[in-house]
Amino acid sequence: MSKIPGKIKEYLSNVDIVYVTTCDKDKVPHIAIAKDIRITNDGEYVVFKSWFCVKSLENLAYNSNVAVGTYNMQEKSGYQFIGKVVSKDVEAVLNGYAPELESIEAETPQEEYKLKIEVESILELHFGTHSDKSIV
Repeated sequence: MSKIPGKIKEYLSNVDIVYVTTCDKDKVPHIAIAKDIRITNDGEYVVFKSWFCVKSLENLAYNSNVAVGTYNMQEKSGYQFIGKVVSKDVEAVLNGYAPELESIEAETPQEEYKLKIEVESILELHFGTHSDKSIV
């Protein structure tokens, strides 16, 4: 595992959107939105939070591989982080906050998770032409 370049740490402080893609046992992808993305102090992991839906959690239980896409609209640039989830921690739990949703998903409490990703490769993400060669 390589250290994540410092320029990416600075970039992540201005990200507009973060997409997290998981995949189930049949290789069907599922996308979630995350927030608070950052690089750990040792520069080796990416962490972020999300109120993941049941499908994302089921996928992560089966397959720890993820792709995390980030984009800054003003800079017109982004990165895709490809790696594996190495930890999944509950940060918060809803209890009665969203009763309409909680009644639909009654068997699964609404929980905010913080995921820690061991990054295997980082690709640039642009609307225009770009390479799929990892920058780390």
